[in-house]
Amino acid sequence: NRTLIAYDQRSGGRSHLANDPKLLTAGYYVRDLEALRQHFGLQKMILIGQSWGCALAALYMAEHSHRVKRVLLLSPMPPAHDPFWEQRLEKTNGAIGADGVTRIEELSREIDSAPDGNVAALCRELIQLMFRGYLTDVSALDRMKVDYWEGLPAAIRHQLKAGDIAILSLGNWDFRPILAKIEIPVLVVEGADTHVPLDATCEWAKVCLNARLLLVPGANHITWLEGDVPRLIQALKDFLDCRWPGAAKTVG
Repeated sequence: NRTLIAYDQRSGGRSHLANDPKLLTAGYYVRDLEALRQHFGLQKMILIGQSWGCALAALYMAEHSHRVKRVLLLSPMPPAHDPFWEQRLEKTNGAIGADGVTRIEELSREIDSAPDGNVAALCRELIQLMFRGYLTDVSALDRMKVDYWEGLPAAIRHQLKAGDIAILSLGNWDFRPILAKIEIPVLVVEGADTHVPLDATCEWAKVCLNARLLLVPGANHITWLEGDVPRLIQALKDFLDCRWPGAAKTVG
């Protein structure tokens, strides 16, 4: 009984690939989301964000909180650059390993100049290395219905660059002053076995006025690929139906 609108953000998938870095700042992503809402004539909506998408949800609410009914934040990026960003990089890079981090950097350069026919294979190798930091067992990627490396080579190349530009445009970010004003229900979800430092994730739930934290047993950072996925989906349905999942806790 719900409609899910999932869209390719600018710089990825089938959306316009803007080459001008000035058009890839976080502010434009917020404008795109508002344009999407207007296009579908939605008076209010539930926002679901994952990782960077949680930052986008926070920035959107800073300008359009009256358009949002509730928010589901899946494995959010750090709520502030300091002190959480370096802590996260240290932990995830540690899980990837020094050789893996070096190879990721090499692959990023190779993808940029490789023939189109080689891009998917290179992207696959990059994702499998990168997700050592986000999955307990990277073979969980095989359960995805659509792979991260599917898509046009131009879009894959562009997305790798654009993501860095969007993060850099945030500067020394701190979403907590925004979150402290949010009164609508917010559910923050993270894997109980995540490599990502939990104090940063807990901060999202702690700062929001009406939020709870759901830790998913047996799951790492990508909660919908590991652990008891059916149980997780039921918990998310409860939240969307205006009920707090039984395992969700407040963070003091």
